[in-house]
Formats: sequence, C-alpha cells, structure tokens
Amino acid sequence: MERPDWKSAIQKPLCILPGGSGNALAASLNHYASKGHFTKEDLLMNCTYFLCKGLHAPMDLVSLCTASGKRLFSFLSFGWGFVSDVDITSERYRKLGNARFTVGTFQLLTSLQVYKGRLSYLPAEAQSPASSSLPPTGANTCPSAQHPHQVSTANGKSPVHILPPPASSLPKEDSVLEDSLLVPFEQPVPKHWTVAPDEEFVSIIGIHQSHLGADLVLAPTAKLFDDAIHLFYVSAGVSRMGMVKFFMAMDKGNHLALNSPHLHYVPVKAFRLEPLEPKGFMTVDGEVLTCEPVQGQIHNRLARIISGS
Repeated sequence: MERPDWKSAIQKPLCILPGGSGNALAASLNHYASKGHFTKEDLLMNCTYFLCKGLHAPMDLVSLCTASGKRLFSFLSFGWGFVSDVDITSERYRKLGNARFTVGTFQLLTSLQVYKGRLSYLPAEAQSPASSSLPPTGANTCPSAQHPHQVSTANGKSPVHILPPPASSLPKEDSVLEDSLLVPFEQPVPKHWTVAPDEEFVSIIGIHQSHLGADLVLAPTAKLFDDAIHLFYVSAGVSRMGMVKFFMAMDKGNHLALNSPHLHYVPVKAFRLEPLEPKGFMTVDGEVLTCEPVQGQIHNRLARIISGS
C-alpha cells in the first residue's frame, strides 16, 4: 500500500502457509473451503494444496487510523482487553505452539480486568445518509498527518511505512485509499452511528475472518469478502466461569448459542474506540498497538488471496 501503483499491486494474490502458533488466516481459508477442522501439519498440507490449485479470491481489508496519526491495514482483527492481553502476554510460551493461548487464558482469568472506553459503530445494515455528513474527498480522518503511517504486513509482523493520508496536494494516482465512512477524531461520530451503552468492557474484538486462532472460531459466518467487521464485545460483570464457557464454546463456534447477557455481537461497516484510560494491550493482527483512540472501516474486495475455492 506504500507504492504509487497500489491499486494494481494490491491485486497480486498472496498465499498463506501456516508456520506460527496462531495461524488464524490459514485456518479461516481452510474453513471457507469446507475442509473441516485441521491444525499443524494437516493445516499446512491443505494450504499447500490450495497453492497448487492456484485459485484466488478477493479479500476484505480494514483500514485503521489512530489518534496519533498512524494508519494500518488489517487482514484479520483489531482487539483490546482480555483477548489481546492473552495474545501478547502468552508470547513467552510460544514454544508450546497453539497451547500457549490456553495457558495465557487461565493465567489472566485469575485476575479478570475491566477496561473503560467508549465504543461507537456503524451497523452493517445501516444506510448512510446524504453525502454531506461524510468527510469531503481527500479529508484527513487520521489526524497528525506529519507522523509516518504504517501498514500491517501479510503475516502481521514488522509494520512498514506507507504514504500519509490523501491530501489535495498529491496527484490522484499517488493518493492512498480514502476512509469515506470515518470523520476526524476531533469530531463526534455521525448521528446515524450507534454508541454502545456500556463503557466498561472485558474484551473488544473486531474481526473480519472466521478464526481468531487455529482452534478459535470467533465468527463462523464470516467470509473473505462479506464487507463486514464482525464486532464482539464482552461487557463488565461476566464471571470467570462465564469466560471459560465462552472460550470452550468458541472451539466449535457455538459461543453465541450461550445467550450470555455479557456477550454482544454486531456486524459493522466501521467503528471507533476511545479508551477512557490507557490500560491493557491493543492489537492489530496480533501485533501491539499503542493504547489510544482508534477507528476503522472495512474495504470490500481490496486484496486477493490464494484460496481453496
């Protein structure tokens, strides 16, 4: 996305071969191809088979902006709170493979934390009002444009610098993708957005693939290009046993069937999260992001990926 010809470069199909401990995107591709549940060598074998077939499909990406002026593109998820804390603090157990998430989960359950923030979102079924309420063409919805911007790489590691947000002084072919659903942070969210009634959370996750890990089916109905961020949040008051049941059910994607009053789910087009205190880890595709106000929106069929169907 840092290249002047990003519009054509981003259409280059990428292949995912699992080699880490999370492997969420690889597991999602396996899920979309109806290959059943596989991990480790079996998952690698399936993804290698996808590569040999050579079929590719469009894939949604999410553009994320922070209050300090960073811009990133995400292929998997954004998170804050319990799940993100587990992801980062369990890095020390990476040699355990996917089991590190189980160890990290039970460690953090001993002292379940609450994170205070304001969550706003544009529901996926909502109709946008007149264009006058949207930022003008070339508007900067990521303030502090003088700061370098970053884009998450294909494996979620080592962010690289990209061009700053589009400005009128740039030629059209050099401008980066505009976030038409977002407004600058100094402005309130548009009136047709929804503001979550809760301001105390245990965890917030916006995911646009089916899997959060090889064994964690967070959004079983998600597709590669369904043009939605699947927003989940757990409000304060949930018990430790409630969290255990949530993660156990997520193994098969049945967590919503628990009908927990603390677990909320809504498909959205865009969201804004404003922490009321700088607590815990924020993550984008499993990598740490400074805890600060952040907003993002889905971009339908922006990239292409080698898939099984």
